[in-house]
Amino acid sequence: ANDSKHYVLAFLSRSYHESIKSKGASALVYFHVEKNGKLAKEPTPATPMVFYSRPKGDYLGNDTANVLLDFYVWNTTLQAGECAVKATIENTTRSAIMDTVLRKWQPTIIHNLGSGKCKVTLNLIDKDGKAMEGTQTKVSREFNLVAQEPVAH
Repeated sequence: ANDSKHYVLAFLSRSYHESIKSKGASALVYFHVEKNGKLAKEPTPATPMVFYSRPKGDYLGNDTANVLLDFYVWNTTLQAGECAVKATIENTTRSAIMDTVLRKWQPTIIHNLGSGKCKVTLNLIDKDGKAMEGTQTKVSREFNLVAQEPVAH
């Protein structure tokens, strides 16, 4: 969209979609699409940010039992006493909600969410558990868990 700002984060990942969390394994570009459609690079913020990676899309059958929760942090390391990521995991079909605080930057497995439409919201929080202010400190995505493929009639 014209007159809008965007981030592009590229990072290496393993074959099963876990992000590589090593120094130099990622690149971030922040840019502005001007009203005339021209791209202009913006200075990258120096504040902590979080980017969503997984889960996304549709998971079917056995793949619904254990779902990878993965994210990418920028300008922070989630060290003890600095900040953490609060993950709110919802199965909106079943009205089930889980909250967990992730204090280490590592993948997490979500077990047995059941089937239905689900949503994950990631919030960067400070050492006191309060939501951090700033650019890209909260992100949400929806995904689907389906017990089995619909049977064709």
